Amino acid sequence: MKMMAGMNARPLFLAPLLVAFVPPLALDEEIRFVPKDDSAYELSYTQDVALSLQSVQMTATFNGEDHEQEVTDVDFELNQTFTVTLNDEVLAVADGRITKLRRSFSELERTRAQSGDGPEGPQSHEEGGESELDGAAVVFSWDEEEEGYSVAFDEDEDGDEELLEDLYFDVYLTEFLPGGAVSVDDTWEVDVSAWNQLDDPSGDLQIVFESDSEDDEESDTRQQYIDNLDGEIVCTLNEVIEEDGVRVALIGVTIDASTTSSKGEDVDDQGVTGTINEDVEIAFVYEGTIRWNLSAGHAMGFELSGEITYEVDSSRDLARDDMTLVESRIQYFEGEYEASCTVSAGGSEE
Repeated sequence: MKMMAGMNARPLFLAPLLVAFVPPLALDEEIRFVPKDDSAYELSYTQDVALSLQSVQMTATFNGEDHEQEVTDVDFELNQTFTVTLNDEVLAVADGRITKLRRSFSELERTRAQSGDGPEGPQSHEEGGESELDGAAVVFSWDEEEEGYSVAFDEDEDGDEELLEDLYFDVYLTEFLPGGAVSVDDTWEVDVSAWNQLDDPSGDLQIVFESDSEDDEESDTRQQYIDNLDGEIVCTLNEVIEEDGVRVALIGVTIDASTTSSKGEDVDDQGVTGTINEDVEIAFVYEGTIRWNLSAGHAMGFELSGEITYEVDSSRDLARDDMTLVESRIQYFEGEYEASCTVSAGGSEE
């Protein structure tokens, strides 16, 4: 009887160990973009940036002598909103890649407003920007030799080809995906250039404001922001949930980055010569979540928010006859950034 008791006790003692070492089931997730022929996607994007002036520093040197510059306190704010809806029709797919896609732009609108309360009392100004791409349709085609997409207006449309120069195909957040299967709490880094998919859907949409002068260097400044972008983006598979029978991956995104731009001009007017320069530095820390439909293989959208700083350093170095003026002004802004996008799929996926 004692032997029987000992034999019976052994399985009971090992049972907890056996349970503890059972490998977890179905933790690895393949998060992939899986486009299908005749499918369609509607992407509705919004963005809101609000900045307030925190400080102004001014210095001036006239004929080699420093002069004190009085800075008047000004309550000054800048706000910008942006919305666009993209309707994409997949026309052809090969080897898991979209090779031809028709994209139409609608509800394309950008507004900017500024308000302040200074020595002359409250002042405000608001204006809206317009784009010739609003209501237009373009076609992206995969070029095997160039390993990239070409873009042209749809066959039924006639537009200025320069409007297409800085458009790009990928708005599907594919650059944020891991290189392989991942489990909950796994993290991975993506190239900081992926930020453009969140901030600038489909590229430069050529929005023009009435107050823009013909010689504005907006396109050059925008390219500098892209080229000078530096920082890191870290993604985490936070959770996998089920919604209405659909398995959804929640991908956390943290962005810590900065960028710069510079522009200047030479002055030679009525005896005054010299240079005028402006340097801008933008830094931001954002967090958000990308929602990914694991069943259908496409993004469902994202939400992103965080803090942004904006520093503008303006300077003038001018001379006339035997007089010289060197002047500098640094404006420092802080604010909040919010962006979101929802993706609805149709066509063959309905």
